[in-house]
Amino acid sequence: MKTLVIICGIIGIVCVMNFNSSFDNNNTTLLEKQITSTEQIKNIEDVKTISETKDDVKTIAETKETINKKIKGTEFEIKFINTVGKISQKYFTQYKVLPSVTIAQAILESNWGRSGLSKNYYNYFGIKGHGYKNCVTFDTKEEIGGQMVTISSKFRRYNSLDESVRNYNYFLTKENTVYVKKGLLNKINYKSQALCLQQAGYATDSKYSTKIIQLIERYNLFLLDKV
Repeated sequence: MKTLVIICGIIGIVCVMNFNSSFDNNNTTLLEKQITSTEQIKNIEDVKTISETKDDVKTIAETKETINKKIKGTEFEIKFINTVGKISQKYFTQYKVLPSVTIAQAILESNWGRSGLSKNYYNYFGIKGHGYKNCVTFDTKEEIGGQMVTISSKFRRYNSLDESVRNYNYFLTKENTVYVKKGLLNKINYKSQALCLQQAGYATDSKYSTKIIQLIERYNLFLLDKV
């Protein structure tokens, strides 16, 4: 009887071991299936994300292409607009001066980059010295008492167009507080910002804001504010 009990006990242990082994195997297989399924879902989500990203990039590219086609002007003018526009869009995120306003001022102040101040010293915005260390003296026309008068003034000089655009943004929003106080950043639209520039005394021209707005609308520069 003892021998039989021992044998039965051994058989019971073996059965339990086999059952546990079978249970573990089944659980492992189920777990592997779950992991595989999870990985497949993750891969599908990754592919979906990549696909969506590509679609977004494509949409952005198409938008830029559509906008560029709507920009008006000669080949030279469009090249100038796109060159200044690309840089101004980069600094808009930090300073909030609209690209359309930046481009229009560059056109007006530098005569499409043809002025001596812009060609030789990269000053595209007619910003005067005002304590700036690196300056150059130039003759300029100012409106005084309704009359245009030629005077000699010190202007800032830069090493590149990019530096000129960056300093212009910094000048309007950080260095000279009068523009912000006059509401330059209160309403982010080109008419409001153009009017603020005149009210804050950026130029002596009594029609300055009107000229800025006319340039923006003539060449559809406001479209570059949306990219």
